[in-house]
Amino acid sequence: MNLPTLLFALLGVLALLQPAKSLEALDVRVETRTDVYGVEQQSIVGRLRNNAADTAYDSLTIFAEVYNAADEVIGEGFGYRVNACGAAVLDDPLQPGEEADFALTLELYPEFEGDAAIPARFEVAAEGASTTPEDPLNMADYTGITQITTEEVVSVDWRASDVLLYGVGCDENIFTRHEWWRYDVNRRRAAALDAHPDATFLTDQVIAASRVNLASEIDLTQDETLIERSFFTFIPDTTRAVWQNYKHDLYTAERDGSTGRREVHTYLHQYSLRGFIFTPERNFLAYYFGAYGEPVRWITANVNGQLVSNVVTVTPQSNTVPGVQYDGRRAIISGTINGVTGYYFAEARGAQRELLFEIAPEELAGNHYPAPAYFRRDQNTRFIYIIRPIEGRAVLQCYHYEGRTLTTLTELPLQLATDERAWSWISPDGRWLAISANGRHSGLWLADLASYACIAAPEENA
Repeated sequence: MNLPTLLFALLGVLALLQPAKSLEALDVRVETRTDVYGVEQQSIVGRLRNNAADTAYDSLTIFAEVYNAADEVIGEGFGYRVNACGAAVLDDPLQPGEEADFALTLELYPEFEGDAAIPARFEVAAEGASTTPEDPLNMADYTGITQITTEEVVSVDWRASDVLLYGVGCDENIFTRHEWWRYDVNRRRAAALDAHPDATFLTDQVIAASRVNLASEIDLTQDETLIERSFFTFIPDTTRAVWQNYKHDLYTAERDGSTGRREVHTYLHQYSLRGFIFTPERNFLAYYFGAYGEPVRWITANVNGQLVSNVVTVTPQSNTVPGVQYDGRRAIISGTINGVTGYYFAEARGAQRELLFEIAPEELAGNHYPAPAYFRRDQNTRFIYIIRPIEGRAVLQCYHYEGRTLTTLTELPLQLATDERAWSWISPDGRWLAISANGRHSGLWLADLASYACIAAPEENA
């Protein structure tokens, strides 16, 4: 039985957590969610807080009983702690003082009808195995690193060299589904936003003009869920947008969705788009991979939709998400080529591979690590910031291209399982590197690159 979410909200549904008093349910509500098959399902969702001072809880399972106004049990819910994408998380202990999202599948008993089938309150209970808490993260152990948040940050947009916007949510969702914050670097203060500023451009008219929800070119069938999987993005510092359609064909156009529309690449149906990296010279890199362990495929193009690189089946595969040179003509890839493991400059439209530096095979990062961040201070000074595991710890390194020198800057508080991801974004002046991660040890951190020996005082880009 499907009841509108609004009805639950108006009824002022009560949520109680029993019997584990150290676990508290917060912000409990009913949401209608659409799965990957387009099927709508109602769920009981909320936040679970561990109020215990010295106990963590593992393997959490969460139950709910649904009552009507006559105090009759009219339904039930069962579920787990979930990540930002709604996937169950079973092996991540809830630490003292920590909060986590949960989702329960809601089932209302069919024998109740009319007013008797309207929920009035929930009773929620959580069960889990008590375990020893983890030692809290000590940011003093990390040189030049400031922690901004512990939320699952999956997107960062530098609006100036000292102001960034960051999005909390699921990395598979379109940017309008994220919870956005503005962070002032100088004041070290974050403020919640109602939405990303670009959300005002994504109107129903733009969606219709872009044809992003077109599910068939034969009978012009529309699927309103396609926009959610399109990676529709307004390209920074331009008037253009980029997205994929139902066949994963890649397009760019003006913000109105139709003017200057151009197909960038087709025959991408078998590849999973995972994101874009934009450069100051109006070029971008689109990258593709599936599960952990798969190689990353990529292409580069300019914002007007002209392909700069070869097609995706020809560009060299990479272990990590590639970084990209400003002009899009070379990418920074990683892997083993002719028996040598390391990081390479690879021509986007040619066969040349330039070895930047060699590493041990066990120190080669996977596709869940951040892409190398490229920064050109001037025509003769270029830096590549690389995050990779060394002796089991995530480390930030800097490669000075002209000096052919690799410098280890600091360890990082990244702890990535194979089902988690991390990203990095460099500020326009090259002073700061924002690093984020989702999953069990999520967060957003800011590395002050000027505090390390690899970079001099920042200057304007050439």
